[in-house]
Amino acid sequence: MKQREYDEGLSKFCKKNECDLITADNRAYVHFLADKIKTVQISELFYDENADRPIYIVKIMD
Repeated sequence: MKQREYDEGLSKFCKKNECDLITADNRAYVHFLADKIKTVQISELFYDENADRPIYIVKIMD
């Protein structure tokens, strides 16, 4: 995947490859839900002190 892939591409990739998404984008889940994915789980993985923002993990649940 390209380094700066759009969220739509990420959701399809994660669904197809059964993998989770690690992101700093707190709205990345929006495209997951729009891409025929009904349920996601969003958790804060850790807080990046250097970037001064949280890093999330988005898991597809269905």
